[in-house]
Amino acid sequence: MENKPYAIAVRIYESNGATMADIKTSPCDGLKQETIIWTKPDERERFYYNGYTLIYDERIKNVKPFEEIR
Repeated sequence: MENKPYAIAVRIYESNGATMADIKTSPCDGLKQETIIWTKPDERERFYYNGYTLIYDERIKNVKPFEEIR
């Protein structure tokens, strides 16, 4: 397996007609946040995702605001 940073949280949203994503990486990988274009597979595949990765998709209609989720 390649040495990819682990994504612990992904926020997907629309910005100026493009689908963007803010990806927060694991503390083991430096605990940083990167913004990528989600629809470009080469950018998306730079990270490792697993069952513990929190994915919040703001493009879905009729969803509770992020602040209301507990």
